[in-house]
Formats: sequence, C-alpha cells, structure tokens
Amino acid sequence: MTKAVATLLFTLALSCGGSLTEGTKVVVLQDKAIPRDDLISFISTKDIIWAYKGSNELDNNITCKADYNIMKVNNTTYKFNRNFTVNENDRESYNMEGHLLVTKSNKNAPEGICSAWVVTDEFGNRTLEVLIFQTTNHTCAVFYILPLPRATGEDGDALLTEDDFYCEMRMKSSITSTAAPKPAKGQNFQVKNNQPPDDCRQAYSDHCTQRSKGGDKQVYRPSCKTSP
Repeated sequence: MTKAVATLLFTLALSCGGSLTEGTKVVVLQDKAIPRDDLISFISTKDIIWAYKGSNELDNNITCKADYNIMKVNNTTYKFNRNFTVNENDRESYNMEGHLLVTKSNKNAPEGICSAWVVTDEFGNRTLEVLIFQTTNHTCAVFYILPLPRATGEDGDALLTEDDFYCEMRMKSSITSTAAPKPAKGQNFQVKNNQPPDDCRQAYSDHCTQRSKGGDKQVYRPSCKTSP
C-alpha cells in the first residue's frame, strides 16, 4: 500500500513536498500561471495576521479570524495560535502547527522552501495553504486554501484539483482598521478605516473573485482589533 498522496493537478512548474504525521505525503504541482512568493517573509512577524476576506465556502459564519504567537521550531516547522468567532458569538481557539513544504532537489537546483505549508490543528485537521501573492512590505497577502480530506481508497490516495481551492486575503495588524476611542459627549465616533493595498486587492480579484461559487465573505472588521 502506498503512502497517502494528495496531488494538486496543475500544469507542472514546481514540485513541492513534505511528509506529515501518520505517513501522509503531500505533493504540490503548481501552475506556471499562478505566482509564488516567500511564505517565510510573511509569517516571520510579531504582528497578528488577520483574515480580511475569503471564499464564502471557507469563511461562512466566521469573523475575526487571526493567527498570532507564530514561533519557529526548526527550519520547516512553526507553531502558532488561530482564533476566530463563529456566528458572531462563539469564540474558538486552536493550537496550530505549520509544516513548510520543500522543493525537490535535482541536478540543476538544490532543495528549497516552497510558498506552501500544511497547518494542522490539535485535533489532526489539516489544511494546505499556498501563498500566491504578498505586498513588497509583507503586510498583505493572498492565499489559496485547501482543507485536506483524510485519505480513503485502496491505495490511500486523495486526488484534488485546482477547483478544490478556496481563497483568503490576510493582513497584518499594523495596517488594519482601528476602532476609535469613545468620543466626547456630542461628538461622533471615528474609525480609522484602512483598506487593503491596491495591489493586494487586485491580486485577490485576479486569482480569487471567480473561484468561489458563493461569493466572498468579509471576515475582518475594526472591532476585531480588541482581541484576537
């Protein structure tokens, strides 16, 4: 019996792989038309990383989704916390572990870090996250997101296609909107309403807008700044 393999059926441009717990292996074949960027540059931060908006199928009923306390364990493993609110009231918090995928070495190129990782929560649920764009100052990024099913079938293979991906735009707390303090009597509330940078919004539009059959869900709001 072969190891479980989740294969993303794209036009071969870059092959990334990583062995996970329970003998599962993930292989990513990325399309030449899909850009890639440096995932480590984005996750190497003390800022809270907020999900700004995402595919409705991924983030329906979810608000204030945040990753924080990101700590490097070794060259390919990170630990962090992920919090979010469900149905406006129920707060959920998970301890997460992220495993960076690596490119396969060959005679022309050494092994290297990919733009993708697999994150696993404390209950063993795994999600593939592929960074497809980030701004030059690493404050806003667009991800392809794919929940990984538990492998089934005789050979344990789970074949996944490009259509299985969802999308999410993420912003660091340094550029997100902030709720204003309570104003003096007779004055109005004022909110510093920062929008995602133009190039980040354009990347989401180019690679994500038509991907979700259910449209996009606004995940972040200024009131989220009071927590993760």
